[in-house]
Amino acid sequence: MSISPALRKKIKKTYEDLAKLEDKCRENQQEEILEVQNKFRDDLVDELAAELVADFHYDDLDFKPGKTDLLILTVGTSLPPLLISLAIHQPRFLALVYSSEVKDTIHQIETFITHKSWNISTRHPLDKADLKLKINSSKSDEVFEEMQKRWNNQWSKLETVGEGQVALDISGGKKTMTVGATQFAAVIPNPSSEIAGPFPLYYVDFEEYDDYLNRPNLATIKYCRIKDSIDVYILQKERRQILAFPEEPELTRTDKDRLVELLLKCGEVQNRQSWDEILGRLRETVNTYFESGFDRHIDVYRIVDKCAGHVGGVAKLLNSVHYFEIDGSKAWGAIEKWAKENNIHWEH
Repeated sequence: MSISPALRKKIKKTYEDLAKLEDKCRENQQEEILEVQNKFRDDLVDELAAELVADFHYDDLDFKPGKTDLLILTVGTSLPPLLISLAIHQPRFLALVYSSEVKDTIHQIETFITHKSWNISTRHPLDKADLKLKINSSKSDEVFEEMQKRWNNQWSKLETVGEGQVALDISGGKKTMTVGATQFAAVIPNPSSEIAGPFPLYYVDFEEYDDYLNRPNLATIKYCRIKDSIDVYILQKERRQILAFPEEPELTRTDKDRLVELLLKCGEVQNRQSWDEILGRLRETVNTYFESGFDRHIDVYRIVDKCAGHVGGVAKLLNSVHYFEIDGSKAWGAIEKWAKENNIHWEH
């Protein structure tokens, strides 16, 4: 259906009238808005970040507050979520992915960072202007390709990035940029030698919006991590496995802790060789990379937590362990009982 010229004219006039009203409001409230923005930047950001980190770190054992070597930040017009992410990560290097429409936001980010004294390199994160990536494309696949190209040619080659902590925050940017950035995170593996798996993907969210100001209510802010962005590419395979591994109930932190406790009592989980073989089988069925570290308790908790986020993931974990663990042992009997109590259906 095509819109008639008369209706197009009415729509254009309506938008012109709205623009005039918005400009008038901006002129009258510019000083007030600037004062509120400065107060948020100077007084609230660090306090909010500290409280969010305290809550967030409880659920993400891999996260090290204030230790991010490289933060890739997609930039939109909303400033507060971007400042919150910066205050949480306190990056050594900052790569901004943006379009020509957000020049003012870029300037405000630069102003914000110049007021901070975080533990960063001798050169300011934004001194390396060539870390910025300007993308004006409206196609998500082109955003993905540009980010992947810049990663391979520059970002991944920054000092210590391959050994330290990296992060991609998709709080800002338009939908196409967000989709492209998510594809990037699903394809690029975590470069850290300490943490294997998908590229760490984060975002700021709000539980409530202020209807009067038509903006998020900062009192309801939360910081989140998409732990398995690679799932974007394996949904079809997951769907095919649903019949074999029915959808599992959501496990609470207490449920996970109990399963970790029971798994640690299995002799084959404690045996180094068997444990590596268990992880090998699990990688094939869950399509996620699991790494073995020095602390077995942390290893097992991370794996239980990751598997709980996949369709039938916990059942697949139990299958992998059961393949090596002696059937009928006291330790395995306790796990079978736990699985039955939590409605986890696994193959015998």
